Amino acid sequence: MMTTGQAASYLDVSTCTLREWVKKGYIPVVMKTPTGYLKFAEEDVEAFRKKMEQDGDILTTGK
Repeated sequence: MMTTGQAASYLDVSTCTLREWVKKGYIPVVMKTPTGYLKFAEEDVEAFRKKMEQDGDILTTGK
C-alpha cells in the first residue's frame, strides 16, 4: 500500500491534487485510517499513471 504522499510523488502531483482526484472518483482508495489518512493500492496507482500517460496527462492541475 502507498500513502497519499507516496502516491502523489509517484504520479508527480501534489497531495492536494491527488485528494481532489479521489473526491472526483478518478482513483480508488483502499483504506482510510481512523485518523483520516488515505491508503492506495500500488496496482491502482500504477494503472492510473498509465492511463494518464495514454490520455496525455489531461487531469493534472499542477504540482
